[in-house]
Amino acid sequence: MKKISADDLVNQGRSKFVNRPLIFAFGLIPINFFLSIFLRPYINEEILEYDFLFPFFSFSIPLLVAFIYVQYNIGPWRIWAYKNVDNKHAFHRKALEQKIFSSASGSFFMSQAQKEQLREIELLLRTSKEKTSKSYLPKNHKVCYYNSRFWIIIHLLFLVPFTFLGLFSYFDLDADQKYTFENILLLLGCLIGLFLISKNIIRLLDRKPKLTLDKNGIKESNQKVIRWNEFSTAKIKRIGHKNSKEVLELTSNKKVKHINLDRLSINHSEISDFLTYHGK
Repeated sequence: MKKISADDLVNQGRSKFVNRPLIFAFGLIPINFFLSIFLRPYINEEILEYDFLFPFFSFSIPLLVAFIYVQYNIGPWRIWAYKNVDNKHAFHRKALEQKIFSSASGSFFMSQAQKEQLREIELLLRTSKEKTSKSYLPKNHKVCYYNSRFWIIIHLLFLVPFTFLGLFSYFDLDADQKYTFENILLLLGCLIGLFLISKNIIRLLDRKPKLTLDKNGIKESNQKVIRWNEFSTAKIKRIGHKNSKEVLELTSNKKVKHINLDRLSINHSEISDFLTYHGK
């Protein structure tokens, strides 16, 4: 049987266990919210006594379903992927870097036999001398990364329905009700929503590269090229706690520079291969 490349499996894992669950959860949340509003006249009055719980269930149920889907399916998929990938080390490193899974992912739903299989595979990874091949380097030795359309669409899924529902509710009010404190706050929130919608649409249409990697080095938009020999080590990491962000950390002579990767459509595998190829 022909082996599958590490990059193809990483992309498959990201689609199955990151992108699809997020789109499902965050797409279903506003749908649930609106259903709880529009179906209210048809709901039994005894149930309506607990209507304060509707928003909680609108948010929690899609997230819980997405979480259970990922945890139930990711364990068997990991075992299958390790057996069919052409380079186990490359796949393992890239999947962990992109947080597609962790060492404990799916363990709650796996059988004892499956857990044992994974332990054997991870032991083999620690003792094997297989390395990431330089053939993984992109052929053109140049990649460009743009604003992430995925995250922009996620934002718009939230902003558009809630903003226009708020505007509809406000303009449906009687004239004497529009100037109460609560409704002025509602209008202000809608105006902020319109501003954020327009900002995200501008970002969606902006196709100028925000980060470029090539044989010369690393370049942010409107910045000078940082050449490969200007820094000694580089790694992708997440910094901060409450307002954490993903960055590419470049270190040189005790100086550290962070390049913000949040909200970019980055390919962790390509960045990782560039860094490996250039000895970083």
